[in-house]
Amino acid sequence: MNLDEYHRERSEAVWRRNRRELEPEGDHWTDLLKSRFKEMWRLAWLLWVRTRAFWTWALLGVVVGSSLAIVAASPWPVGITVRHLLAACNCDMARAMDLAPACRGAPGYWARNDADDDGIACEPWPK
Repeated sequence: MNLDEYHRERSEAVWRRNRRELEPEGDHWTDLLKSRFKEMWRLAWLLWVRTRAFWTWALLGVVVGSSLAIVAASPWPVGITVRHLLAACNCDMARAMDLAPACRGAPGYWARNDADDDGIACEPWPK
């Protein structure tokens, strides 16, 4: 065996050994793929949760901010303003809030609850 053959065989042996080390045996690729998918699903789940939490807090901020703006802009005290807003549903709710019958401009008056458009909402007996 001359020196060139020795080097060739040696380099082929090194190449085979390196290839064996680089190519995992058995289910290593499957395990690696499963772990990558688990990690991707975990990251996707975290992204979904964070996005949902962000939009929930954003919506809550808009609702609270709008409510505070409405209460601040109202000419009535806070308690009456809240009762006035709750009375918007229907006449039964206005009566439950003790705001019916209500004249136009008073708390508890909503045009949709004034059936005959005479300026009095939720009358006990319509004319």
